[in-house]
Amino acid sequence: APVSLPGPDAPPLAAADDYVRHLVDTNEQLEGLRVVLDCANGAMSAVAPEVFRTLGAQIEVIHASPSGRNINDQCGATHT
Repeated sequence: APVSLPGPDAPPLAAADDYVRHLVDTNEQLEGLRVVLDCANGAMSAVAPEVFRTLGAQIEVIHASPSGRNINDQCGATHT
């Protein structure tokens, strides 16, 4: 039987908040660190910036507008 999945306008899952909290609670503080995050328009586009900011890093975020079709499109570790 077909499975109905949430679309791009679905509200965020509570699991993402739990995951952010876990990452923040289990990692060192990053005060004084300057980081550029290339999120490659992927699943971590919302989570990674929040984690790094909460840990105290000064961040610049690029390629953090996932559409479901643009992952690694002209960005990310696989783009040269």
